[in-house]
Amino acid sequence: MNFEFCIHDKSFLMGRKYEKKETDLPKEWVELVKQAMESNITKEDFKIFLENEKEKRKNK
Repeated sequence: MNFEFCIHDKSFLMGRKYEKKETDLPKEWVELVKQAMESNITKEDFKIFLENEKEKRKNK
């Protein structure tokens, strides 16, 4: 499994692009994603769950 994230900052505007690899993520987050992937939840359901939780916290 390989997660790639691009960081866009001022240096990106100067034509440089920096990438973070899975190994740059905190281990707890990698394990959480793996656990979600091994469960019966779909990516869409997980995304909806996260959006709902974000909305709940916003409305507190």
